[in-house]
Amino acid sequence: MNSRGGRGLIAVDKMGGKVLFLDPDSYATTHILDDFERLPHELLVPPQSPTAYVPIYGDGIHGRNPNPGHLLSVIDLETRRHVTDIDLSPYVAPHGLQIGPDGLLYITCENSGVVALVDLAKNTVVGAIETGSVNSHRLVIAPNGRWLYTENEEDASISVIDLPARRLVRQVATPHPLAGLAISPDGDLLVAVDDEEPMLLLIDTSSFAIVQTVPLDGVPKPAQIARYSPDGQILLVTSLRSATAAADGCRVSCGGALRRLPGGREHSCDRPRDAARVAPIRGRRRLRDARLFLSVRGLNPPTQAGRVKESGAVRINLSARGRYWRLARRVQRWTAECGAPRSA
Repeated sequence: MNSRGGRGLIAVDKMGGKVLFLDPDSYATTHILDDFERLPHELLVPPQSPTAYVPIYGDGIHGRNPNPGHLLSVIDLETRRHVTDIDLSPYVAPHGLQIGPDGLLYITCENSGVVALVDLAKNTVVGAIETGSVNSHRLVIAPNGRWLYTENEEDASISVIDLPARRLVRQVATPHPLAGLAISPDGDLLVAVDDEEPMLLLIDTSSFAIVQTVPLDGVPKPAQIARYSPDGQILLVTSLRSATAAADGCRVSCGGALRRLPGGREHSCDRPRDAARVAPIRGRRRLRDARLFLSVRGLNPPTQAGRVKESGAVRINLSARGRYWRLARRVQRWTAECGAPRSA
């Protein structure tokens, strides 16, 4: 999070119904907003924006949300205030959200079976697109802006929406229920997170065939969230139930290579290092008190390596320049750095 008021981290504490601002170096909580309807879920900070958006999902969780919410809360990052709410009625249970190529905000309203369209200049709903499912939990938008995809959790399907036409064109069946969805930077590959096995399904967006399955070796239980870094060099997958994070699609620590996914690119260190001094990630590290060191070309090494401390990470955000992963319930960070850690 960057604004004219300074830099920092923002996180949603959905169990406590709060939004937290944290110091990016110490992770100490510096400010708390707790005046939300129950309960805030998810978080969107558009690039170069002084505003954050937090859906009010309801007082339950997916599959058990008897009193679904209908608000999208707006937070001023400069004053660090909850300034207003956008009423999404009649649509309820808002969750996954993303800015589209037309500047509108697209947000799944799960119980209503739609993606709602929000004009952020007017703070009002201007349309809705049927998804064909009341389990549409998360969404991604293709880089070219033509297609929007929702993963439909227990329905074991992905909805394909023609964004300019604003209509559902098909549903793609998957072998198991899903828990997350990402799209490669070239738009050619959907990465669906399997909710029954620790596995990724790689789906060709031209044929919608599953072209590859990627087991998450060393992750004992199914994962939930998948995110590409803005430059497409890294795909990170988190598993709350396993307390793990898995990274794919890049080269790490001057020698140890992670699996390269289609749509990703391999990168090696800019500077040679003594391999004995490097802490390799053999594809996985437990989040609890683990240090992760990725060697990725083009990222400026910070002065001190970040430390991942939280074992219950459920959401992933990226800094505007892609230098930090932010893993939240409590947002945490690790740095991408070419070379060995400065301290053990």
